[in-house]
Amino acid sequence: MKTLALAFTSLFIVLAPVSRVEAQSGYDVSIDFFYDALQPYGDWVYIPTYGYCWEPYSGLVGPGWQPYTDGYWAYTDAGWTWMTDEPFGWATYHYGRWMIHAGHWCWVPGYDWAPAWVSWRQGPQYIGWAPLPPDAFWVLSLGFGAWTDVYYDIGPGWYNFVPYQSFACSTSLRPYVVNRSYNVNFISQSVNITNITYNKQVVNHIFVGGPDVNRMDQMGRMPVPRYQLRRDDSGLRNDWLRRDGDRDPRHLFHVDRGQLIVAAPQIRRDEHPGLPSRVRERFTQPEIDRGWAHAGNSEQGRHLQSLREQARRELPKNLPARQPVIATSNTPPPAVGRTLSTTERHNHGGYAARTEEVRRAMPEVRPTVPEVRPSVPEIRRSMPEVRPSVPEVRRSLPEVRPSVPEVRPSVPEVRPSVPEIRRSLPEVRPSVPEVRPSVPEVRRSVPEVRPGGPQQRPSFIPQPNEQQQAQQRFQEHQMREQQRMQQQQQAEAQAQQLQQQREMEQRQQAQIQQQAQQRMQEQQQREHEQRQQAQIQQQAQQRIQEQQQRDFQQRQQQMQQQREHEQRQQAQIQQQQAQQRMQEQQRDFQQRQQQAQAQAQQMQQQQAQQQQQEFIRRAQQQAQQAQELARQQMQRFMPPQQQQPQQQPPAGAPPMGGRHGRGK
Repeated sequence: MKTLALAFTSLFIVLAPVSRVEAQSGYDVSIDFFYDALQPYGDWVYIPTYGYCWEPYSGLVGPGWQPYTDGYWAYTDAGWTWMTDEPFGWATYHYGRWMIHAGHWCWVPGYDWAPAWVSWRQGPQYIGWAPLPPDAFWVLSLGFGAWTDVYYDIGPGWYNFVPYQSFACSTSLRPYVVNRSYNVNFISQSVNITNITYNKQVVNHIFVGGPDVNRMDQMGRMPVPRYQLRRDDSGLRNDWLRRDGDRDPRHLFHVDRGQLIVAAPQIRRDEHPGLPSRVRERFTQPEIDRGWAHAGNSEQGRHLQSLREQARRELPKNLPARQPVIATSNTPPPAVGRTLSTTERHNHGGYAARTEEVRRAMPEVRPTVPEVRPSVPEIRRSMPEVRPSVPEVRRSLPEVRPSVPEVRPSVPEVRPSVPEIRRSLPEVRPSVPEVRPSVPEVRRSVPEVRPGGPQQRPSFIPQPNEQQQAQQRFQEHQMREQQRMQQQQQAEAQAQQLQQQREMEQRQQAQIQQQAQQRMQEQQQREHEQRQQAQIQQQAQQRIQEQQQRDFQQRQQQMQQQREHEQRQQAQIQQQQAQQRMQEQQRDFQQRQQQAQAQAQQMQQQQAQQQQQEFIRRAQQQAQQAQELARQQMQRFMPPQQQQPQQQPPAGAPPMGGRHGRGK
């Protein structure tokens, strides 16, 4: 037992500094990690082209739920970050993509962690955002820009719009999301401001831009919450990867004294990822709604689609292909509606990598570790020179423990846990094909340690310097003795382990369900306490929501009425102006008519005077002609001697022979 204690002590000497390095660099887990972590909160379904997708329970999220609604936006050093109390939010809003399939929102797992994966739109009065679809592939050199919703055809039904004054909050934006039947109008009146870029200075090197945070501060009822983003894997390591962890989602994503602490584990790209423990349904073909189901039939929706088509022709040519990247397995499930066995989950067309939670479920060696754990702090202080050891040693420890063939599925965990040894350890490559190169100095410190078969090979103990070689060899000898002692102990417990292995799946599922139920009960108790406050609050929230809906409808009606009133006022002003113009025109017309009439009367009077004068002149001419004719006749019949020369009448005398002459 002293030898065993010394062996464990030596292992902990090596492992002590490793955890510090891993906390800085971040854990990497298989995509299988999401399966059991999200199982208590929803169902896994298989969809061709997209693989295994997760659908939240409708009773958990409530009717009318949509991603990125039950939470709020905070601004961190990595940009706009989505904050939520939903127990699944730490994964589904920061990894992968969302889509509407068969009328329900489904989450498609992905590899990259980001503060949020959304498309932004900004209008004169409203700000909106929508989840990115699965075919939005992350490319470092391109990111996502203002072309996002046009290129990936994100329809109006996917967007959440809220008024500017309601955007900044610290609870939930869901009550403030405007009825999505107005989204077509909002999109027509807004522009896309998506700006997700690569930035090596922030967590996971992804920065989420969007609306101007200072403008949001000015236009909102309160300032936008601001946090410093910090990556910490202690919650993941202690509460999720350990067997006795409580698996509380809050330990993966929480706020502490002005800091937003996230685990953000890296997701390995395994060749043969496993399957979920239970698949509710297997679909034969995708049924995707891109947000046009209700908006595309309206005239405005068709007009918006035509504008989208025109804009799509003008997009750059170097954009990535619209093709979903399947992070999960693309192998259909062997059965639906029941719990799959370990063989069914991990031996489907290839040997899949196991996740850390599967390793965590191995009970045969864990009980021995805590007994040595109290001695770790003293050992760390007494041997500081061992700290530069490679971080892969810690993850290789669980595979040194078992020697029973049934524990063999833990071997593939070496592949993701040793990402820096591929080139430095050519002798390890045949059994660890996925190992990537990075730390050449480990080559000296890992002479071929393969003492107990494939499952024991990960005893990678680094050799810090020449002074420690003797101690290193002694530790390796102690480890081999420990392995032999473990083999003896495990041989005695082999029958029990076999039974435990057969019951492991049920226990895992039962533990997960029990833990989920416990968490749900605790959550329900917490919610019950909140509901006791929140029965009033929930009812109040319902009333508030109804009131807000009514208020919103009233505001919409008021806005509509105000717009109509303004339109009516403008119309009245225009009518009054038109009437004034018409009256002025009428007055002008009447004046012109009066002037024309006066001119016509003057012309008529002048014409009458002219006619009268003409008539008098003609009458005078006729009278003169008649007098001349009478004189000529008188001369013709008068004897010559009586003819006297006719005397011309004096000027101004009336003509002879006229009416007056004849009267005389």
